Parts: sequence; structure tokens; C-alpha cells
Amino acid sequence: RKVEVLFSPSDNSNSEILRTITTADHALQFAVMVFTRTDLAFGVEERVATYGVDAYGILNDSSVSGGPPFLIMQSVMYNNLILYDHAGQTGILHHKYLVVDQDLPSSDPLVLTGSHNWSTSANERNDENIIIIHDALIANQYYQEFHHLFTVNGGVIAIDEIDAGIGSMMVYPNPTTGNVILSFNSTQSGNEALIITDITG
Repeated sequence: RKVEVLFSPSDNSNSEILRTITTADHALQFAVMVFTRTDLAFGVEERVATYGVDAYGILNDSSVSGGPPFLIMQSVMYNNLILYDHAGQTGILHHKYLVVDQDLPSSDPLVLTGSHNWSTSANERNDENIIIIHDALIANQYYQEFHHLFTVNGGVIAIDEIDAGIGSMMVYPNPTTGNVILSFNSTQSGNEALIITDITG
């Protein structure tokens, strides 16, 4: 597991968020309280429009629905970009995270999180931090939380199958609260060993 830690305002954290967005090869999901940076919105737009990345997002403040970042992303994400439903839930969406390629272990699954909103103030004035965790298990846990959050707020998102990166092995559905299917092809006959562990090992 590789962990990167950045602190603002001493580091250009928004550039690091943009760099992380551009590493997405297959999928990205984000939940953000404040999203006011158009460069980050254009980064998401490019991954979707040019590279075919599946992008899903949820934002807190309903006022952003008329703002440039929201409109830039909505032009390619459509209903995959939603707003937190304040009418049906108490509190605010205070999240600040991005999940990249959680379903593709060969593509460096990661989570970007911390206290840093996706805004200029967070980058230049506030005392914030960003943590980037390169780990498939942690990325999957964040994805499960995102899946729940997105659907509770009226969004529709498919259950992703996970390419385990070993030949054509697939583990699905994911997330799941019940059975899981492990499917793979082998070029050799014989018995296979399967070890299942939780996050604590």
C-alpha cells in the first residue's frame, strides 16, 4: 500500500486532485461538499468524453447546480451527477473524496480523501490536507459507501464487477450484502486454493 500526504496552502493540492483524476482508466466516483474549480470539472469532463471513463458524482450545495463546474460535468455525466437531498436527510454532505478504478486492480485503484474541498480557498487560504491511498481493498470500501450514498439520494449506479487482474477472474456483485460469485478461466486442470480474508487480514 502506498500513501501520499499533502498539505495546503504549502502544496498545490488542486493540481494533485487534477493529476489524480487524470489517472482514471475505467471509473471514478466522487463525493464533495464544495466544488468550485473549473479546472477540476474540465478534468472530469475529459476523462468521460475523451477516454470513456464511467464517472459518478454527488455534491452537497444545491446552489452549485447553476455554477460552471456543475454545468461542465453535467454536460457529459448527465444523471450521473446528482445533488445531496437535504429534504430527505439531516445534516450536510461533508465528504471530500474521490475513488479511482476500484474495479480494476491492474490500474492502481486509489482513494483521494482528506479535509480539502475542491476549491481555491481550500488550496490557498485554509489549513487543509489530502491523503491518497493506493489500495484496492480501501478503494472498494469507499466505493461501497459511495454506492449507498448515491442510491439513497436518488441516483442509479450499477453494481460493478471486479476484474481481479489474474487472467479473466471476476468477483461480483460488488458491493454485496449476500452471496458473491468468483468466476475464472484456467489453462490448467487441477485443484485451486482460495483464501478469503477481511480488511484486518
